[in-house]
Amino acid sequence: MDITSHHPILKAFLAGSFSGTFSTILFQPLDLVKTSRHGTVSMVSTFANILQQEHISGLWRGMVPSLTRCVPGVGLYFCFLDTMKSQYLHNRAPSALESVAMGVTARCLSSAVLIPVTVVKTSLLLQRSSVSFARNISD
Repeated sequence: MDITSHHPILKAFLAGSFSGTFSTILFQPLDLVKTSRHGTVSMVSTFANILQQEHISGLWRGMVPSLTRCVPGVGLYFCFLDTMKSQYLHNRAPSALESVAMGVTARCLSSAVLIPVTVVKTSLLLQRSSVSFARNISD
């Protein structure tokens, strides 16, 4: 018995969660560099600085907070989107405007649910990057 065929919301959540996991792993270095920039320091120099001090594995620093935010976030997005499609479209294809409206609504709802996790994730990344920035200044 396939549990996901009887529970489409679970199927949507799992699909979104797997998608969120892979995208987080792939884009974590860019997110870390973006968050770690200080003032007018370029992304390239921030990237080089992380590689010099922490080697390649340093680019994936902060994975746990990122996964904690992204995996349920994308899962919730897919759940909200699937629920809206099943409730409002009744097995017909959405128009372009309906697709945009449902996508925006699903994104807003999932983001609102995860605001506390996003705040914690950003705070942790900023604390770590300011410690390494202070270490660079003192060297």
